[in-house]
Amino acid sequence: QEHTPQNEKNPLANDPAAIPAGRRLYTQACQACHGGNAAGSERGPALATGVFKHGSKDGELFLNVRNGIAGTKMP
Repeated sequence: QEHTPQNEKNPLANDPAAIPAGRRLYTQACQACHGGNAAGSERGPALATGVFKHGSKDGELFLNVRNGIAGTKMP
């Protein structure tokens, strides 16, 4: 089945080990653009608001992080 935001399930949902792993990944790969507290910067939008231009559903967020967002600076 094709992966789309409507049918994608986050395989890390409900995995307690994903929280510290995600924190480490954010520190290593995301905070340079989105800021240490996810408040955003001139390079990347705020992530702490919970409102996202390219989707706010769990599957959409998972796909955006995994695949990036075409036409943006999100790799």
